[in-house]
Amino acid sequence: MASVQIANISKPVAVGLDWRALDGSTSQRKEIATLVKSEGVKFGCVIDDEDAGITIVGLDHDQSEGQACGAAWLAAAVGRIPAILVEPISDTHLWICAVRAGMPVQGLDVIVEVADLHARLHDFQLQNTDAKIISSLDSLDVAYGDGVSPESFAELVANVAAPKVVRISGVNPKLVGVVGLALVAVACWYGYDVYTTQQVQAQARARLAQLNSDQARDAAAAQEKARQVFLAQAESVIRKAVLEQPGVDAVVSSVFAEVDSKPLTLGSWSLVSFDCDSRVCHINWKRLPGSTMLIFMKAAEAKGWIVERVSGNDAVTGHPVSPEPRSLGVDRLDEVAPFLAALESRLQEASALNLRYEVSKPETIDKMMNLPPADPKAGPAGQPAQQPLPYRVGTVKVQGTKLFELRELPNFIAHPGLGVKRISFDVKSGEWILEMNYATR
Repeated sequence: MASVQIANISKPVAVGLDWRALDGSTSQRKEIATLVKSEGVKFGCVIDDEDAGITIVGLDHDQSEGQACGAAWLAAAVGRIPAILVEPISDTHLWICAVRAGMPVQGLDVIVEVADLHARLHDFQLQNTDAKIISSLDSLDVAYGDGVSPESFAELVANVAAPKVVRISGVNPKLVGVVGLALVAVACWYGYDVYTTQQVQAQARARLAQLNSDQARDAAAAQEKARQVFLAQAESVIRKAVLEQPGVDAVVSSVFAEVDSKPLTLGSWSLVSFDCDSRVCHINWKRLPGSTMLIFMKAAEAKGWIVERVSGNDAVTGHPVSPEPRSLGVDRLDEVAPFLAALESRLQEASALNLRYEVSKPETIDKMMNLPPADPKAGPAGQPAQQPLPYRVGTVKVQGTKLFELRELPNFIAHPGLGVKRISFDVKSGEWILEMNYATR
């Protein structure tokens, strides 16, 4: 809990209270007394929903008696509409508070660092799928579009009386007197009906249990929906990196078809190397004595080539390649263990031709997407565990010193789970390199 100064609010506001729902097993007074005794607090904010028969208590560990209670004030301002408030309280911290059915949501009245905003807001939305976001932060309009209501806390509560943090336990003569008189008045006018009280309490417990069940169900559905979206994103990454890339044999054939058509010299510039992917080959040239950049540019223009760069003694030309792309589904991927065993076995066969290779360890697709890996133990109580994505990715690098080895290599390793990243060759050393991505399930 903290006492903070909010823009355009004249006095400090108590936020970050520890909200607890009473279970209705006995009288409200006794339950509050038991709760505050166990928590060692004397001050807080009590909210009753008479229609639902539910009472929720916000415990104030900082004992800010008389200050406005931020979460209760927000709930009073928005009514029964589910909402999530994001309010700046300093350059580095924000107050986030969720309310539903006219009450603060347990565990969702917190102060967070600005850097943690989107992660925490994502957690809030999982538990409040139908809640609107209320904030004056411009950045949220960009990130969440029409889902953000551009209002500040001060604007929301401008015409609403502020609930206060009060003494809810301990010696307070005024409070004791008021409660005593109220009990006497109730006893005089209505009497005490044990059976009716028990029935009301039972109904309140049932409503509270139903509310908790509904929230857990909604949170589980939201988390599953988020996981399905994440899974679709992962499959899109795999398709772009591997499954929709041309096959290894098609890329190698297209690269050789393009490179084989090029002369070893052009305008007294010598072809020294090439570097290709599945879309374009970049051919590197070196100036020979007696030639110039202008001579090279005119010679390349005569052949209709694209000169990407020419400077001093070096030039680069670009040549499109167009191997036939694939359109494969993730069902074509093999399981990781048999795939790697088969791949390395074929590479070992090819290494009889003096090839060298490196196969990286498989990583979860989360890393390729630059996202933290899923934690099976994570997730709020009552929500299903987040399962890791079922895909693994890695890289393969093969090297040799004779081009015919590269021509033959696809006969050993062509597979739906492989996609070419890069092919390079150095004329002087004869060294070639083939780099690939692999994907498994």
